[in-house]
Amino acid sequence: MSSLEAALCELRQAAAEDGIRPEGPLGAFIKALEGLATTLVASLETTAAMAREHAEAERERMRAAVAMVEAQVRRVDAELRKLEINRQDLETKTISSLTDAVAAKLKEVLVIRERRWNQKARMWSWLGAGALALALIIGGYSWRTWQDAGAMSAYANCYKQAVRDPVTGKAYCPLDVVLSE
Repeated sequence: MSSLEAALCELRQAAAEDGIRPEGPLGAFIKALEGLATTLVASLETTAAMAREHAEAERERMRAAVAMVEAQVRRVDAELRKLEINRQDLETKTISSLTDAVAAKLKEVLVIRERRWNQKARMWSWLGAGALALALIIGGYSWRTWQDAGAMSAYANCYKQAVRDPVTGKAYCPLDVVLSE
């Protein structure tokens, strides 16, 4: 027995105890009151059922909305991962191209420095060879001069003390002047 039926039963008992007959004016009031309570309860039950249906529909709509939001979140996460991969790929390509460019420039710089170093080394080699050749020439002349110093000195003495032949007019060097030194 529901609470409505129990309340209606109590209302009928109270009306019977007070001597209210169903065919009398108060009986009609009690009957109208019972009808009103029944209608009110039925209306409340209908409203509650409608509210439950509406709540269930709202729950389903909310579940669909949540599912849609979750799908969007998954898509956004996938896009973010894709963007992160693209960023890393771009960084890798940039670093690679910069590395290639730096390597090319370094190679150029090293070639330039190597050429300069080779030019300096070649210049010093030629200077050294020239200095050696000059030293050999000067040394050779000095050696020859030292070797011929005696002969040159004898020739100079001979020239200073030359004797002229009165007949021919030619100059002669006496042998003792040549042998003296």
